[in-house]
Amino acid sequence: GAMFYVPHWLWKMWEGGLFKQAIQDLAIRDYLGSNLKNYFSREDMYRTLSRYILHYMGRHESWAHKFFFCEFLNLLVVVATLFFTNWFLGGEFFTYGVNMLEVVGLDPENRTDPMSYIFPKMAKCVFRSFGASGTIQVRDVMCLIATNIINEKIYIFLWVWLVLLTSVTSLWLVFRLLTVSIPFFRHFLLKLHTNEKARIHVSRVMEHCSLSEWFLLLSLAQNMETSVFSEFLTRFATELTASPDTKPINNSKEEF
Repeated sequence: GAMFYVPHWLWKMWEGGLFKQAIQDLAIRDYLGSNLKNYFSREDMYRTLSRYILHYMGRHESWAHKFFFCEFLNLLVVVATLFFTNWFLGGEFFTYGVNMLEVVGLDPENRTDPMSYIFPKMAKCVFRSFGASGTIQVRDVMCLIATNIINEKIYIFLWVWLVLLTSVTSLWLVFRLLTVSIPFFRHFLLKLHTNEKARIHVSRVMEHCSLSEWFLLLSLAQNMETSVFSEFLTRFATELTASPDTKPINNSKEEF
């Protein structure tokens, strides 16, 4: 269980609360209403966040790489858990669920239950008792191992859960590779988080953003309301165009 928490802990440590304050301030209107504008200017916050990104343009590579590493570490943890459990069960765990599915529909009296090899429910016990004359009598009896009935159900669940986690995590890493290698895909994902009015600015922003800046913007978008992020992106596009230090990036040749 602790191993599964390691990627989350590493990311929280490396991320350092980068989004927390900005997102809380920008999204607070959705909870307190438009009258809150008398107390602070959201335009000032948009401007401050935009200028922060512009000032540190090109300096978020290590931050993005650490996040991608944590995603890859998720898969390593799941695979390591699979191999450890397989070793613990004497090499039977990899095929445990498959073998169970093959016999689940058969007659219990006529099938060879693969689960019985790993978790036998019956075993020979030596039973000692006092006879009529007071001597100890030794008898061999068959005992029911009740804990193994529970164990086999637990490990069936673990097999299904770990296989599912491995599949989902692998598919997610394929998705991540697509976002890293295909600029059009990144462009499309950013558009999904903006309203119709702000989508015209996505192309302009993407011309100047590397992979790390795109990931920073996408992370902001995933933690903001669509309306709030759209307003911010419009402001960021304006600041980006006005800045003399920004130059278009050839995303088609960008390397990860």
